[in-house]
Amino acid sequence: MEHLQNIQSVIAYFSDLYSSWQEVNRLFINMIHNPGSGSLTMQESLYEFYHKYMDAKVFQTNLLNLILTSSAEKESRITTPLLVLLQENIFLYKENKEVFETRKELSELSGEEEKERKRVAPFGKNFFPEIYQLSKELA
Repeated sequence: MEHLQNIQSVIAYFSDLYSSWQEVNRLFINMIHNPGSGSLTMQESLYEFYHKYMDAKVFQTNLLNLILTSSAEKESRITTPLLVLLQENIFLYKENKEVFETRKELSELSGEEEKERKRVAPFGKNFFPEIYQLSKELA
């Protein structure tokens, strides 16, 4: 029974990671097609994603558990789509680095955005490079 619970939690981890990474790549693509469109909500999403998944050791532990508790076929069905997303993330960042490294500084906020200053202070950092580094570590 413990084995079943372990594999279920590992699969849930990878499922959540996969859907979250899809969202990050969608944000990356949006930034490429609409440079300068990085809203405060998007920065908050990237912040939350990065802080949820930034520890590569958690990924490695879950991957090891997946390898040890499932068949090679099941492991491949889970890891192959994730690897494709990671490679897409790496490609998107490398090919469009200038878009991701240019962002609106908190000092440039105006109107409604200025009211958000205190709420978004932790999100003022540019998380695109950190997410790129994380994807390189995991791939």
